[in-house]
Amino acid sequence: MNLLKQARQNDTQAMESIIVKFKPKLQKSLYQTHLQNRNDLQQEIKLKIIEAVYRYNIEEVPSFLEFLGENNKHLSS
Repeated sequence: MNLLKQARQNDTQAMESIIVKFKPKLQKSLYQTHLQNRNDLQQEIKLKIIEAVYRYNIEEVPSFLEFLGENNKHLSS
């Protein structure tokens, strides 16, 4: 949570640490794409991570049922 708060205060090292935490998943996902598209896609995903950091509401944690409901919406789209 502290890392998230620091990143939201424009701490570039904190933001980079968050992105690094997603790196294994990111690389695994990018492995399935064509080589010529990987760099562009990697940059787009990093941008989405940064946007999510600023969009995430630290003060409001959803209940477990709300969390499941939100995840199910994404799965059915």
